[in-house]
Amino acid sequence: MVCNTIDKVRHIFVYGSLISAYTMQEELGISDQLRWVQAFCIQGSLYHLGEYPGAVLENEGGLIQGELYEILEEDCLKILDQYEGFDSLKHRQSLFIRQVIRDYSVPFYIYVYNQSVKTVPCIEDGDWVKANRQI
Repeated sequence: MVCNTIDKVRHIFVYGSLISAYTMQEELGISDQLRWVQAFCIQGSLYHLGEYPGAVLENEGGLIQGELYEILEEDCLKILDQYEGFDSLKHRQSLFIRQVIRDYSVPFYIYVYNQSVKTVPCIEDGDWVKANRQI
């Protein structure tokens, strides 16, 4: 489900440069707008896009490892949308799409990759931190 303003989603799942192992939340000025909840895994596949990963939600995929955050300030979504290359008015041209996932204990946002992954290497264990160390 693609996000809309009616959804009262209060969490976001992150799996790449926005996880606590990196400083991107601080660099974007949103670290005080998110509260870490827990390490979290979701079903899907993670792809190595070079400097960052991309998630593709697939029922037959593996697991994507990441972190779940509570959203304290909704304004951080505007910053994250820009960072992730998501334009709510131009989904097809967006690099990532912010989606709402409701299949887990709490509904949450996730940015899913919106381009072809046919020629992109899959991160088999779904762990970006580990894959990024091996570069």
